[in-house]
This record gives sequence, structure tokens and C-alpha cells, in this order.
Amino acid sequence: MDNQLSFSPTVQAILEQAGWYKGRNAAGTFPLPHDVVYSDAIMLILNEFGGLYLRSNGPGITLSRFSIDFDPMDADFESSEDGIIYYYASLIAKKLYPLGFIPTESLMLCIDENFCMYKVGDNLHYAGDSFAEGVSNILLGIRGKTLNEQTLEWE
Repeated sequence: MDNQLSFSPTVQAILEQAGWYKGRNAAGTFPLPHDVVYSDAIMLILNEFGGLYLRSNGPGITLSRFSIDFDPMDADFESSEDGIIYYYASLIAKKLYPLGFIPTESLMLCIDENFCMYKVGDNLHYAGDSFAEGVSNILLGIRGKTLNEQTLEWE
């Protein structure tokens, strides 16, 4: 995990405005999807950020800024064999764990076992190499890569 979460002052302000502080523990205050078994390391992230709604909008660096709702229940049953998260996880051969939702884009926010971040919807978008980078890129409007489902390459 990002043992030392490092955020820019802009992202730090968005986090703090939503109620986040280092060491926050919201364990047990939010429901989890029925079809996902989270690893202990991923649960540490959820416990620190779960239940927060990070508000960010307007023009970003390479695309619009997006808000993040850290409510993993928006992805309930999407990790089952019939779900979109399961589909993309099988394409990239990595388990994806839902963390939340990007409401304005109807995208689910997921993390893999290496803490890389993804946005899942009609396509799979790579958001960042770490939790902090993925969250920052979404909040600041930095475009990631999109999976080409035919070639399985990131573009």
C-alpha cells in the first residue's frame, strides 16, 4: 500500500474538506459489496477513505475534474461473474476491488492488488500507479489510459 500517502496541497485540501485526516478509521460505518472479499491491505484504504465524498469539478489539467464518492456499494454484484468489474479483471488478469464511484461519469473506482487505480464503465481506464496517484489524477483532471479490448494494450 501507499505507506506514506502523499497528496498535493490542492488534493489534500479536497480530502480534508470531505472529512479526511491521516489515520482516519471509518471501519464498520459503510456497507461492502456482497460479492467481494477484500484483502487486509485494501481494507486499510477503505477504512481510511470509506464514506467520504470528495468534491472536485471544473476544468482540469487534461480533462474535466471529477468528484469521488468512496461508497463501494455502488459496485455491488459487479464483481460477480456477470458483472463488468469481473469482465475487465479477467481481461487484464488482475483482481479488481471496488472502492467507490465517480457519479458524474457513472464510473466505478477500483484498485488492484498492486494498488493501481482504475475507472470502470463502458471501458476500463487506468487512473494511476498508486492509490494516491489515481485519486489525485481524478480530482485534478489528468487523463489516464484506456484499455483497447481487442489488443489488450493501454492507449
